[in-house]
Amino acid sequence: MVKLIKYELKKNFLKRSIIIALLIFSVINIVKIISVHNDNSLFGSDMPASWKSVYWQQYDNFSGQMTQEKIKNLMTVYRPLEQQTADLTASTAMDNPNTYTGNVYSDYYLLKWCYVQPMEYAYMYRNTADEIVQTAEENMQFYSDYGNEYLRKENATIAKLFSERTVPDFAYTEMYQYYLEYDFSALLVILLCLYGLVGVFVSEKESDMDTLLLTTDRAAKRRCLQK
Repeated sequence: MVKLIKYELKKNFLKRSIIIALLIFSVINIVKIISVHNDNSLFGSDMPASWKSVYWQQYDNFSGQMTQEKIKNLMTVYRPLEQQTADLTASTAMDNPNTYTGNVYSDYYLLKWCYVQPMEYAYMYRNTADEIVQTAEENMQFYSDYGNEYLRKENATIAKLFSERTVPDFAYTEMYQYYLEYDFSALLVILLCLYGLVGVFVSEKESDMDTLLLTTDRAAKRRCLQK
């Protein structure tokens, strides 16, 4: 039976037209992924080239396990920039030798978006996880009081998953969320499957193999009901 299924899959889906469609869809998918990156990445096509080089120059200083020393060093650089740009009166010169990127505002937003905010989120994630656990435990008690065992177990699982959860390290994870939620490729797979299945039904119809369906038990029962 397994060999028969493999044979049918090979016969109906390893066709030249299917392979060509797969290659075309793969190219479309790659173009779409590049487009998503350019539209959403801080290092996309619209961002200054200096940002990427500066980011990776500083990456070794702040990546890895988050320590008080690393956080202090980051704040030592970031706080003065935050103060300078707070009232929007800082110099807009693009060739400032005392900056990383040549501009005070550019330095500020680079550190804020690429280091301070993601590092703060990772460092404070323990508090976020504890809040989720507390809410789940309250829900467990609530659903237990009303005898809803399914939702009680669901919240028990949530509490177990988030208990003691921390993010001790800082790493470059930009775009991961976009790619995890990326579903355009699923649409292409569905279209490819539909295209392949259409060919199956057409070939079965042309060869009159569909008439064999009339010999099945279900078809016989249906004919009896119709009578």
